[in-house]
This record gives sequence, structure tokens and C-alpha cells, in this order.
Amino acid sequence: MLTNGGVQPLIADQMQLFGTMRVRSESWGWFNPAGGNYDNNYTFSHNLLRFGGKLPVAHRVSGIRPFETLVEASAPLLLGLPHQAAGPAPLGNLGMGGQYRSINGSQQGSLFIKQAYLRMPQKGKSPEIMAGRMELIDGNEAVPGDADLAYIQAQRVAQRLFSPDAFTVVGRSMDGFKLSQTNGNHVLTVAGFYPTTAAFNLDGGDSISKLRQMYFADSRSTKNTSNRFFIDSYVDARGIKAVDNTSTATTDAIKLTTLGGHATTTSTHGKLRTDALLWGGTQQGQWGLSRQDAYAAVAEAGIKHPAFSGWWLRAGAGHFSGDTNPNDNKHQSWMPQISPPRLLFRTPVVTQSNLNDLYAMAIKRNKKETIRLEAHSYRLDKLADRWYTGGSAFQATNNFSLTGKPNGGSRNIGTAIDISYDVTLNARDTVGLYAGYVHGGDTVAATYAGRSVFLGFAQITRKF
Repeated sequence: MLTNGGVQPLIADQMQLFGTMRVRSESWGWFNPAGGNYDNNYTFSHNLLRFGGKLPVAHRVSGIRPFETLVEASAPLLLGLPHQAAGPAPLGNLGMGGQYRSINGSQQGSLFIKQAYLRMPQKGKSPEIMAGRMELIDGNEAVPGDADLAYIQAQRVAQRLFSPDAFTVVGRSMDGFKLSQTNGNHVLTVAGFYPTTAAFNLDGGDSISKLRQMYFADSRSTKNTSNRFFIDSYVDARGIKAVDNTSTATTDAIKLTTLGGHATTTSTHGKLRTDALLWGGTQQGQWGLSRQDAYAAVAEAGIKHPAFSGWWLRAGAGHFSGDTNPNDNKHQSWMPQISPPRLLFRTPVVTQSNLNDLYAMAIKRNKKETIRLEAHSYRLDKLADRWYTGGSAFQATNNFSLTGKPNGGSRNIGTAIDISYDVTLNARDTVGLYAGYVHGGDTVAATYAGRSVFLGFAQITRKF
């Protein structure tokens, strides 16, 4: 390589190799359909190998700021998927195993580039620059110093606009750029990207060029607080028939601008520790030929006290607007964009659209272990709208991503309870266990004969 005015030679031992292997046994028992020979109870094997290399920050090209280079491949493998876990509308896919089978057919695995980017660290007034294929998360730009508040921000605030969707075997990457300027506890972020085919589609290496997102955030944090203001632009020009509550859903472009923010805080009063979070936004723009006018809001609070034997008790409410009239020129259902289907609703029978969610949690954490229990009550926001399931767009054609089901004249979707246990065994190995149960209400009965859903899994993740 050139050494004078050109490329600096690289030293082989500068390359940092890394990888992870995740193995999960995932069991589903979906709402029982009426009639038909469906596999609504099944177990399959979820396996994900990720491996790559990173060249640390160094002067490599004369005249260009020092940069880091990272390339990572992903090799997902699914074994034992159900064969009859999907039905005609409105039944849809009977759990995530049915979704994997519907999208991939007999294909079980793949290999593709998960990440490939350059990163130039911030230097003085010049921002950090990332460009290429990368995983991006909204909401964690400025993290509070308090460990509990940082945990809640990661679990309950982040990833509501865009996410790597880490629970699914494929996940999601973004092709684009990110600029961030940090000044103490103040962070300005600008990002623009196309998401990749993702989540349930094993061919995860393709960019969805007709779906794009731009994001700006002004974020601040202290030890006991964090807050953010964001503006997000989302365009879906794939030409796929949208899922909404009309009889003739649009195939025209969906163009949404979302304005919102979050605030979290914690304080101590003697032996009593309290915390709170607020998150919300409005969506304006175009839903095809109709006007988009939607909003969402979440409020949550928690308390800790020695009398609770180490448990952190929390309660909250989420509201995601629904549409009041399918026959006017307004679309009022909140659109979840590129958020994951499972992060907020851990046994995912609902999504962030036309939903009111009342919930309570109990969490016990230390440096190695986290035990978390949740209970939710789900109701539709508007009877004129549908019950929505599913998540964000994960392929360029054929599948809009959301599924809309009739509500049967009832707002009562049902109640959910679950428990999870996560433990770090050592520097390389972590184990996760989960069990969740949903009892469906009259809304569910409009589509299914059975009213119960179960999701359980055991997984181990190893770093190497």
C-alpha cells in the first residue's frame, strides 16, 4: 500500500474479530381458529450466528479524518417451523412461526451482510459520522447516569420509531447515514436511511429503497433525567395495499411527519425512590389520498422502597389513536413505522395502533439477573376501527406488515400476563427465559373460536 500521501498500511493484528451465537426454543399456542386443520400449537428452533471484524479508528487515507471500519455477516437458521400456521383473512398468521413459514416457504436459512459501515468519531465541532449499513435505535441518544432510569429508557422509550428488531431471527439494518454532535449531556442527531428486508424475511440483505425515513433529535440527560424532542419523516412508496379500516385501502404513497418527545426523571425521598416517564407524539401528513391526523401518548411511574424486598413496582397507560370514520378523508390510526412487534407487548397480539393499554410491572434487578412480571389490559381506542396486529414493514413487495381484524362490535381485546428471567452467567454467556399468556376478549371472539395465546421460550446467547 502507499505510505506517502496515500493509504496507510494496515497491521493484521489490528483487526478485532467478534461474533455471537443465539439458540432459542420458541413455543407458540395461538388463538384456536374455528374449523380447518391448523397448526396453532407448535415449537420451533431459532438459531442466529453473527460474526464480523472491526478495524479500530486510525489514519488510513491521507486527508480524511481517522475512521473505524466494521463488517458483520448474519446467518439465521430456522428449524421445525409449522406447516399449517396461517389461514385466510382475517385469521392471518398463527404466531411468529406461521409468519416465518408464510414469508419463506421451505427456505430455512440464509447468509447476508448485516452491517458494513465507516465511523468517524467526533472531533471538535465536527460531528461523529456513520455511513453504510448499520443498526439504529431511536430514543437512546442521551442516556441518564442512573442505571434504573437508563434501563427504563431502553425498554420503554427507545425503539418506538425505528429499531433493529432484535427478537426476530433476521432483525433489521438500515442503509444510510447518521450524524451526531455531543456537547456534554446535550446530543444532536440526524439520520436518514432505507431499512433492509428484515424480521421474518430470511433474505435480509436487500435495501427497501421505496421506504425511507429521516430523523432529527435534540436530546439531553443528567444523572437523574433525560429528555428529547424529535421530528421524524416516514415515506412508504412501495405501492402495497395499505391495511386500515376502509373497504378500498390505498396503494398510494404514505407520507408521515411525526413530532414528539420524551421525558424521564427519578428522585429519592428518604427511603422512597420514585421515577416517571412521558412519551408522546403527533402524526400529520398523507395516508394515500387521505389526510393523516393521529397521536399517541404514554405515561408511566415507578416506586422502590425497602419494604418491597427489592421489587420495583411500576404502572402506566398507553394510548395510540384509532380512526373514527372509515368513510371520510382522514386517517386517524397511529402508524407504528419501523418499530418491533414485541418490545412493548411481549406476547404480541396487539401493536401501536387503535389501542388503549393499561399495565402494571414488578421488576427485580441486580448486576447479573433481571426478573420482570407484567400485566396488561388491552382495549381498542375506536370501535369504527380494526384490531391491528403485526409490526413494521419487512419486505419490498407483497406484505404491508400490519394485519387488520374485525372487532365484532367490542373494544375488549383481552388481558395479558407474563414473566421473564434473564441472567448473565459469565462474560460470554447469557440465558433468557420467558412465559406469557393472553386471554382474549369479545374482540378476539369475532375472529377465533379459542381465546388463549401462549408464548414461551428459552434461549442462550454466547459471545466469542
